[in-house]
Amino acid sequence: MFLHCPNCGKEILDENAVFCPYCGKPLAVPAHQAKAIRSTSLPTAAGVVIIMAATISALYGLLGTLNIVLELGRIGSNINLSFEILFEGFFGVLAFAFGLTGAIFAFGRRHFALSMFGTGLVLFYGLGMMASVWIYRYGLLSIFVIIVVLPMIFLSLLGVVFLAVSRREFV
Repeated sequence: MFLHCPNCGKEILDENAVFCPYCGKPLAVPAHQAKAIRSTSLPTAAGVVIIMAATISALYGLLGTLNIVLELGRIGSNINLSFEILFEGFFGVLAFAFGLTGAIFAFGRRHFALSMFGTGLVLFYGLGMMASVWIYRYGLLSIFVIIVVLPMIFLSLLGVVFLAVSRREFV
């Protein structure tokens, strides 16, 4: 079991410590001075919706990576690596990795900035995918992409809102 300093919030590994090794203040806080932090389920809900949005970004990231590999595998023809394919592949996998990390930290109510960064990266990826559909793609495929990308944007926006509302619960 780890202790947290009531003054600076840092994790203290020594369970028998009387003073915080980081800020030097006493670890025992009188009951009338203790801050009451309300614990809600919003960080957990944020983690769930971030994982759902990051999973959609992983799907598109893997499809984009497959497109990159297929484009590079062409022999005897012009290789056409457009910005859209690179964005879809590279940033999809990156958004998934940071989104999943942010969701894990949201579950543990730790590292608010990293949780928000991961969620924001998934949101940025969804908006970028929507822009690339409007710029580069036409037809039935673009309708499919929009139908799948809109939930990713909505879920990541919901994650941003849940994280922002529950900011005080993070250590």
